[in-house]
Amino acid sequence: MRNTARVLPFVVLLLSAPAFAADVSVLHKGIVPIIGSTGRLIDPQPAFQTSITLYGKQGLRGRLVFHPAGQVANDDTDPSVRYLCASRNCFHSDVPISSLGITGSAIGSLDIIPDADSDQTIPMAFTRIYYSQGSIPQSLVPFGTDVPRVISDDFATEQQSGDASHRFIYVQGMGSAFRITLGMRTLTDITYSVSVVNASGVKEPIVANASLPANFTYYDSLQHILGSRVLANGEDVRVDIQSGSAIGFYSYTSNASNAPTFRLSEPLNDPVAFGGAQ
Repeated sequence: MRNTARVLPFVVLLLSAPAFAADVSVLHKGIVPIIGSTGRLIDPQPAFQTSITLYGKQGLRGRLVFHPAGQVANDDTDPSVRYLCASRNCFHSDVPISSLGITGSAIGSLDIIPDADSDQTIPMAFTRIYYSQGSIPQSLVPFGTDVPRVISDDFATEQQSGDASHRFIYVQGMGSAFRITLGMRTLTDITYSVSVVNASGVKEPIVANASLPANFTYYDSLQHILGSRVLANGEDVRVDIQSGSAIGFYSYTSNASNAPTFRLSEPLNDPVAFGGAQ
């Protein structure tokens, strides 16, 4: 078992902890846990891509800020682009990384931050991740999966309410036909552990007392996290949060078709952005 308190390299899960982080202030913003690009649409090999569309009531305005994985977010200096809702259309990009002025490959989370002197309602975000198929336009790629946006302060409050379902996530073992990634966008400082769970429910510790700072995007392959440990039939992976709040998620992608599936644990039931403030 690895016993580590260092920041691990990149991961995807929805997690929380008991209410001992309740005094930590979490800024009001929308968060899309993962977006990015690992290649150009004209590349011959399939590449991870993202498209995003924002809708909201007329007059909503603010910034979209991209926070690269593997580092603490900085709303002031990380790449950003403005959004403005006119007739409910706020922003659209088939390659949001390029819209943010980023060239090359980049993976991270996206914050939707309303201007301080404006309506604080967060626009709805419709985000799709997929693997490009050569030069085929993303609208024609049959494989893709939606990534929801989360309201940060509402989510942290719900996590800290003591609901046990928010304090761990199960990642089902999928076998060698799929590649699995895990991730967290932290809202506060967190500590967590990772275990392999067999068919009888017995836990085998893999990572203990690991920590991540607040406002950090963690994204890594499941196999990298497990190291030399290979999942047998009937074994799954469980991540437990001992303290703090984080938006957790995982995805699994078919090696044959490159069709991804995204899972976010227990998303919030938030009001529609066309209505009143959140």
